[in-house]
Amino acid sequence: MTATGALRLHWATGQQPAEDEHLGTLLAWIDPPAGASIQDAVAAAERVPMGIKTDPEFDIAVLDPLVEAYDRATRGPGASRAQAADAARRIRRALEPVALRVYEATQRAVALLQSSRLPALPGLSEMERREAAEFDSFMQARDDGIRLSLRDRPRAAAFGLSAREEARENVEAATVLGDRVARAKGRLTGRVVLGTVENPRRVRLGPRSFEDRFDLRSTQRILHVRLRDELLAVDDTRLKVLVEEVRRDGTSTVLSLRVLAGQRAVGLPATGASLELMEKVPNWNHIWRVRGHLKKALGTTPWTHREDGPPVATPRGGVRPPDLLGAVDAFR
Repeated sequence: MTATGALRLHWATGQQPAEDEHLGTLLAWIDPPAGASIQDAVAAAERVPMGIKTDPEFDIAVLDPLVEAYDRATRGPGASRAQAADAARRIRRALEPVALRVYEATQRAVALLQSSRLPALPGLSEMERREAAEFDSFMQARDDGIRLSLRDRPRAAAFGLSAREEARENVEAATVLGDRVARAKGRLTGRVVLGTVENPRRVRLGPRSFEDRFDLRSTQRILHVRLRDELLAVDDTRLKVLVEEVRRDGTSTVLSLRVLAGQRAVGLPATGASLELMEKVPNWNHIWRVRGHLKKALGTTPWTHREDGPPVATPRGGVRPPDLLGAVDAFR
């Protein structure tokens, strides 16, 4: 996580988002120096590099001659360890102020975040536990003599990609679930559904067999909801519903929902109740199921990583299913 990324979660500036990636200008907007206007402070901050690349004028006038002197001291017939060490020290002295400016700005950003006393996300403790477990696993592998390879094999690459994707999805879901601003943004973009419960009912299917259903009326202008989507309640994620119908009714959108889980723990929502639904919530232990599936699926090296080429297509025989969408969903 970058300092600029952490600050932008909580502060807004008057410049373009790309300009917020410069830590100095971002700090000038958030905490301008006394006695100077924000515009002057930002203009002054823009002239100071805040990244891995130094200023081109500094490179030409200062850094290039020092690097050339180091090259002469380490190569050719006149190479000398003493001269090389002296040249290296001069490069360090030239770059040290540049690195320290970035470090000091980063520490200033950390101090701003700490002094703001922002409440922690409810899922932060699980994030920390997961991060600690991953770090322990990494270090244990080094202690066991397992070296880091320059190129991952298919199985290791799949494990790494799945871990990154799962971590990103969990963090995004935890942010929407625990941060009010992120949830409001989700409502505006249609990723979080907000509506009023209508027509809650329990349908009898047979002896001691029932289904809970209800409609949800939403006035959101944008909704990203499709048939067969599974949504979870924001207030109590044990309530899980299936979207069986989406229809327009004047200026509203009505979703017909069937309860999949939470009938006993949460119960059927009451008429007129306000309900928020989202597609995903954090599942911090799901990665173990994913890894188990990958271990089984990648027991044989896929043809994309073999030299024998793609397999010959052999379409399966049989009757086409009457409900193609249902057949596809059965593979989930």
